[in-house]
Amino acid sequence: MSSLQNITDAVTGIEEKIKRFHDDAGVRLTECQDRLLALEQRGTGFIPMGRESKESVATQIAKSPEVQNFIDRKTRNAGVEVDTKTLLPALETKNTVISSDATNPAQQVPGVVGGPQKRAWLRQLLPNIIATSASFVYTRELSYTNSADAQSAEAVDKPESAITFEEVTGTISTYAHWLKMSRQVMSDNAALVGFTEQRLRYGLELKIEDALINGDGTLGTISGLLDVGNFSTFVPTLGDTAMDSLRKAKLALESADYQTGLFILNPTDVSSIELLKDANGEYIVGKPIQGGLTSIWGVPVYVTTALTAGTFVALDVQQAVSLHLRENTLVEFSDSDDDNFTKNLITILAETRLGFAVHLPAGVRSGSLTA
Repeated sequence: MSSLQNITDAVTGIEEKIKRFHDDAGVRLTECQDRLLALEQRGTGFIPMGRESKESVATQIAKSPEVQNFIDRKTRNAGVEVDTKTLLPALETKNTVISSDATNPAQQVPGVVGGPQKRAWLRQLLPNIIATSASFVYTRELSYTNSADAQSAEAVDKPESAITFEEVTGTISTYAHWLKMSRQVMSDNAALVGFTEQRLRYGLELKIEDALINGDGTLGTISGLLDVGNFSTFVPTLGDTAMDSLRKAKLALESADYQTGLFILNPTDVSSIELLKDANGEYIVGKPIQGGLTSIWGVPVYVTTALTAGTFVALDVQQAVSLHLRENTLVEFSDSDDDNFTKNLITILAETRLGFAVHLPAGVRSGSLTA
């Protein structure tokens, strides 16, 4: 009995120790949770339960080592290359108290509300080639005479074909713009810095898209699709509709052994096509609930205001053109511009370098949609 009692006492002692450990661990865990909550509330603000805190791209830019070293005056300039889109954190409205009391300041909505932005760009649909110099050279076929035929008889000369080439040099263009911001704003408002950086990159894309279509190749600009010599003119037939003209332009490309890979249209013309109805009042292109016009005659459609309404561009994307990227968009910060240093101003510069080539003008057709 003595041995059994000893075992019982030992088990009871272990249970008491386990209980004390459990109670102590519970107290310590509660303390840790309270401390963590206090740190969160002092730092980036209240984090709702069950939701993950995510930093916006604006905050990431402001916290990047390059920008932080610049703000702390450890470097005289900084550069940040960013390709991601700014993601604004969700606005938490639950349990929000609205009051005009001076002790309850207005809620600051995260991020910056800007103007409209496009989701895709023309250059994303073109073949992209990495450029390694300030210019690029390519060789293209200038003329070709195909005399292939059967040999008429033994010991008779076989037919001779002819082909000539030319070497073409393209140049890399630099597109850039800048604005100024006070050092105080840059230090105190990360969202505004990130938004400004994004807006500068967006402005470059707008100009590049316009240049890819309308650039004339002068003063360092891109020679675009509609520059003289870069396309073959399409002449619409009197009485044809826009849909007729697009189909005939597709035929013209295919008859010259090209493949129509893209139609470029102005949004006004896309709207007119989408609103076409038959004799019964039914939409010809499709039902409105099915979405907008994405293709015509099996060819993808790209919509842009950079193209004049009433005109179009049809092109062989894979064979006729190519985009040559020398430097991706870079956003730089510097206090060494002009009198920035004495005025606590920062110059923010966005810049990119790229070139564009129309290898085969016969693979690009453009003209009016109707006569």
